[in-house]
Amino acid sequence: MSEPLDLLLRDCLLPDGARVDLGCGDGRIVALSPPGTLGPPGDARAARVIDVGGRLVTAGLVDAHIHLDKALLSSQAPSLEGSLAEAIRVTGAAKRGFTVDDIRARARVVLDLAVRSGTTAMRSRVEGDPIVGLKGLEALRPLRDECAPALELQPGRQPFLETPRLERAKPLGEGRRAAAALRLQHLADLRA
Repeated sequence: MSEPLDLLLRDCLLPDGARVDLGCGDGRIVALSPPGTLGPPGDARAARVIDVGGRLVTAGLVDAHIHLDKALLSSQAPSLEGSLAEAIRVTGAAKRGFTVDDIRARARVVLDLAVRSGTTAMRSRVEGDPIVGLKGLEALRPLRDECAPALELQPGRQPFLETPRLERAKPLGEGRRAAAALRLQHLADLRA
């Protein structure tokens, strides 16, 4: 190996049961060799050397479907029945109190837990409806850059679905106009 490594992981256990030394450069695996063959301990060709001690090393985990805008709601929307109907009802009520800061804070906790657990990519669907508007998308966009060194976050707006009306505070016409505006905003977001 002639190029210096950014990271050398010694004595890794792969999912197939093989034990290897694993060399990384420029964010990618560039060398895989039997234990002890990528250079002597303290090899100057590696910026950092970690003895994994036979622990399992896997590719980064991917969470392809999560709703970070509704994460960690149990304190705001406690469940008593455990039914889908109740979840929809209590979440709808909780959404009335959502703020951009609240959504961002709850999402950040989940993202931190995900990174610590080995997740390297995540796609989050965020809701946009007349109750919450585009607060979820607004909250997650800055987190995408904040998480970028450890996790690729792909926030995307979920197509508008009619939200059950918990109370008829708004005339139907106003709700439909808001839904149409959100759909148009979604199309603009997709082009951005």
